[in-house]
Formats: sequence, C-alpha cells, structure tokens
Amino acid sequence: MLAIVNYPTLEESRQNWSRLSPSEQAGIAAREAFVRRFEQERLKSPDQLPDIEGAELVLVWDFVSTISEGAKTVLRHADTEIWREPALFEGADRFEEIVSILRTKYGDRITDLVPTDESQLYLLGDRSSSRARVDRARGSLGAALAPRV
Repeated sequence: MLAIVNYPTLEESRQNWSRLSPSEQAGIAAREAFVRRFEQERLKSPDQLPDIEGAELVLVWDFVSTISEGAKTVLRHADTEIWREPALFEGADRFEEIVSILRTKYGDRITDLVPTDESQLYLLGDRSSSRARVDRARGSLGAALAPRV
C-alpha cells in the first residue's frame, strides 16, 4: 500500500465551507441530499415488509436505475417487488443489514437473497472483501453457494 487518503466527512466539509470551490460545494450538497433521501426511504424495520406465503423463500437483490429515480436496490420475491430504496455503491454492509431484517421478518423460511448480475457493480464495488461478505450473509440464511473457481 502506498498511501491512505482520508476524505473529509460531510461535517468537516461544512465546517470548511468557505474553502471549498463551487463544484465541491455542489458535490457536498448533492451527497447530503442523497443521505437524507436514503434515511427517509431505507428499510429500517421488518414491519415495513409484506407478509409472504411459502415454506421456503428465495428473494432477489436487484439494481435498477432510471432518470427519474436514480439508482435503486430492489428486493423481489418471484415477480413481486417487496422493497425499493436508494442503492449504495459498495453496498455489502447494507446487504448484511437487509439479510438481518429479512431473517427477523421471515425467520427460517428465508433461504437465500440472490444478487442479480445487474446488481454486482453497486453491491461489490471496488472492495476485494465484498464478495466474501455477501457470500457469508447468504450462507447465514442457509444458501447453498457453489464454490468459486
């Protein structure tokens, strides 16, 4: 490793607002707006999820992006969308949180949360540890994952 770059937090950026260029200020404002939107729209509680019939549930973690809504993570059961929230780049942390919420809601009936090919970039990002974290979370649901070559 050559260097570690610690970027300023939103709070640190706000404290040094006058030192930022107009484009940096716009970037910070956009990030703050995203954080507010994510906090409003994110899945927080099992009570927000619908009841689903079935002895074994396999859900899908998908990614969609539209001009009007931006990047979204979508959870599906079969052809039914059960949740939608703003997508987080390098979202393995969020995947683990969602698995925990799903386990609380559906208990042992949930057996997998399968990421689509479309979701891979946002879900895994650039972190080399993301794939293993997602696989561990899926394994905690009892998913039988094929070995990677």
